[in-house]
Amino acid sequence: MAEFAIAAAGDTGISISRHFAAPVADLVKAHLEPDLLMRWMAIPEAPLTLCEVDARPGGGFRYAWAEGPEGTMALTGTFLEMTMAENGDSHIVHTETFAPDWTGGPTLVDTRLTATPTGSALQLTITYASTPARDGALASEMGDSMAVCYQQLDRLLAG
Repeated sequence: MAEFAIAAAGDTGISISRHFAAPVADLVKAHLEPDLLMRWMAIPEAPLTLCEVDARPGGGFRYAWAEGPEGTMALTGTFLEMTMAENGDSHIVHTETFAPDWTGGPTLVDTRLTATPTGSALQLTITYASTPARDGALASEMGDSMAVCYQQLDRLLAG
């Protein structure tokens, strides 16, 4: 079951869930290692051209996507929390700020990866600065782009 689901959560949040047929440890690596991120975190119309990650609490990241005639979209953030439980489950909390800013300011992203009998469940919650910012993100192509990226991640992990 790899169904991608995205929905409003509370007044300012978006909840995203998806299952992967891979262990949590492989998903954590794919979310934190630049060489792996470069292979799945982009869509054909906007290739990832820059990927820098300092994967530790207090560390940061910077990504940039080429967006044709529109130029470049960049994403920066700071890791606030990174934990790996003894059972393999993972919890990562980080900030995100886009340039140009299409999300109404910084967001807080809470990612939980949980082991399942058939792989891993991803539960992502993004908290926006306001309800209009969240509604704008929901109305954008973000969900469709994330679904495509997660399909690419599936292929990478099956590899």
